[in-house]
Amino acid sequence: MRGLLRELWPLFAVVALTTVLALQIPRKALFFAPVPPRRQAPSASFATYGPQAYAQLVQKVRMSWQLRAQGFDATAASRVDELDLVEDYPPPPELGLPAGFARRPPAVSAAPASAPLLPPSVADAAPPRPVARPPDDGDEVRTLLRRELLEIPESLKETEKESMP
Repeated sequence: MRGLLRELWPLFAVVALTTVLALQIPRKALFFAPVPPRRQAPSASFATYGPQAYAQLVQKVRMSWQLRAQGFDATAASRVDELDLVEDYPPPPELGLPAGFARRPPAVSAAPASAPLLPPSVADAAPPRPVARPPDDGDEVRTLLRRELLEIPESLKETEKESMP
């Protein structure tokens, strides 16, 4: 039984994964039935105009056809105000502002300060000196590391003293 389970566990895993994924899909998506189209009832809407409004509308349509017949140019685009599409509104009321808003600050005539573009340097300003042989810092580092590694911590020293008779 164990040998069979060891051989077939990948198959069981694939079947389990397929089952989980299949249960995530809605039933209506798997078994699709198209909805029959409904017939739309014809409808119409009407707008009624008075004689004067109808005459203005017909005049606007005539003008637009005349403009299209002449070809589109810059002068035709500037005649939009003739179509009376924009209503004229009265100007908004002025807001009463305190007198402090009317004064302008005094103009400053000082030249702008110039700042260097390079950051300040932290380098030594002394001229370089020639050296016969470059210093070897490796020996010093090695001796410091040896001292640190060979040094016994205080906690171990205390336990060492306690264990000694």
